[in-house]
Amino acid sequence: MKFAVAALIGLVGAAQLDKDYDPVPKYYTPFDHEATYYERVTPARFSADTDDIFMRSMIEQYALEERTKVVEHADGLKTGGEPSGKFWMNQASALSASKEVLATHKGLSGKMLDDYVNTYFAKAWGHFDVNQTGFIEVIKMPQMMRFLCSDQYMSLGESG
Repeated sequence: MKFAVAALIGLVGAAQLDKDYDPVPKYYTPFDHEATYYERVTPARFSADTDDIFMRSMIEQYALEERTKVVEHADGLKTGGEPSGKFWMNQASALSASKEVLATHKGLSGKMLDDYVNTYFAKAWGHFDVNQTGFIEVIKMPQMMRFLCSDQYMSLGESG
């Protein structure tokens, strides 16, 4: 009898998971850009060459763009899932961006780059992902890069 009850609870739980399961990822990646289903639009304040080219690079090359929530209506029609204009970095994208910044701004490569990243990246990531969500806003990347590089005056190509 206990087995039957446990199986029933498991079945109900699985049905609930299937009902809530959304096969569409919650974020568009830079690799999705110009696919038939997505075109990344850089916010106007970062799109001109006179604007913050570092932020434009983060948005266009590394950031994840949040999708709007998908809602299933009573008639079965689903709406939502469009790009929201909200850009985030996960740990993997921040690590890739960090390696580029450390190479271009600190001249690190090869073993020196790997050693530096292995020593300091986790601390820098943890300093900015204080709630341990796995994401930080892309707008925080200049501060994170300066923290990672231990250079608060490092020029990252910002305007003005």
